[in-house]
Amino acid sequence: MTITKEQVVVVGAGVAGCTAALEAARRGLTVTLIDEHPQNTTAMSLDAPYFYGARLAPVLSDEGTIADRVLGSNDLLMDCLEAGVEVLTNTCVWGLFVPGANNEHMECSQVGLADAEKSWMLGFDYLIVASGARDLVLSFDGWHLPGVLGAKGATTLLGKYQALGGNQVLILGSGNLALQLASQAIEAGVNVVGIVEAADEVQGDSVLAGSLKAQGVEVFTGYCIQKTMGVNEVSGAILVPVSDKSLEPVQITCDTVCMAYGVVPNIELMASAGGAVDFDAARGGWAPLLSVDFETSLRNVFVAGDASGVTEAALISPEVSIYQGQRIAAAIAVRERPGGERD
Repeated sequence: MTITKEQVVVVGAGVAGCTAALEAARRGLTVTLIDEHPQNTTAMSLDAPYFYGARLAPVLSDEGTIADRVLGSNDLLMDCLEAGVEVLTNTCVWGLFVPGANNEHMECSQVGLADAEKSWMLGFDYLIVASGARDLVLSFDGWHLPGVLGAKGATTLLGKYQALGGNQVLILGSGNLALQLASQAIEAGVNVVGIVEAADEVQGDSVLAGSLKAQGVEVFTGYCIQKTMGVNEVSGAILVPVSDKSLEPVQITCDTVCMAYGVVPNIELMASAGGAVDFDAARGGWAPLLSVDFETSLRNVFVAGDASGVTEAALISPEVSIYQGQRIAAAIAVRERPGGERD
C-alpha cells in the first residue's frame, strides 16, 4: 500500500500548532494541520465526566452551527488557510509510528488518522505535536453529576463551541487556569458564583485575581468542596473548611462545577512511539525531554505548547506557545536548506 507523505504535519490547532503551521508555510514548507474539533456529541460524551461533562447543550448537535462557531473563533486557523496550509478538522490522530526494530518495513514515519468516515495513515518528514494539555481531576461526592466538568473542557465549550450549558459556575482551584476560566466565563455572560481554594491565599496571578474580585467574584480561601447537590444534575455545592474549624460550611447555589486544579501535558502520542519523557513538577508532571529547538528524542518529531510542559505563566500568556511554534518552524526550515541538517 502506498502511503501519502507530507513534508510537515502539525497536530493541534491551538496557538502553538497554528503558529508553527503558519510560520512553516511562510518559510516555504508544505504543511498539513490536523485538529479534532469540531467534535460531534458522540465523541464528546466519550470524555464524560472528565472533560466536557455528562451534560451537553442541544446546540452541539447542530453540526453546521458548531462548525461555523469553531472555525470562526480561531483567527489563527483562518490565517493558516489563507497561507496555503492544508487543514483537516474533525480528525483525530490515534497513533504515531516511526521506523525501528519492530517496524523495519515502514518506508517513513507515519501518523494514524481517523475522521467520521474512515481511518488512514499519513507519512511525514517532520511532525509537530501541539496536542495541548488535559484536565487534572479529583473525585468528590457527586462529581459524576451532569454539570461537573474540567476547566479545559469548560474553556473549549465557552470559546470554541459557545455552548457551556450552564449559567452559574463554581470554580475549584485558584491558579491561573482557574482565574483565566473565570475571566472567560464572565466575558461570555456566565455568572461565576465563587472560586474555591484549599490554601489560605489565591495561587494565581494577583492582578488577574484582583480584577475578578473587583467584578464581584467571591473567593473562598481555606475551603474545599465536600459534595455537589442535585439529583439529575448539579443544583449546588457544599464547601467545608480545610483546617480552620472556626469557619462554617458554605452552601452555594450553582448549576456547573468546574475542576480547575491544574492540567497535565498530553504526551501519549509522542510517548507511544518511544519518545523520552521525565517527571518534572515545574512542567505539570510527565513531560517530554526536548532539545533547545523543542525536538524530542525521536528524530524530526517536535513538541510545542502545553504538550511540551505546562507552566503558570503559559496558562495566561500565549507568548510561550508562539515562541515555541516559531522556533520549531525555523529549525525545520534550516534543515530543509541545501546543506542543512536533514537526514
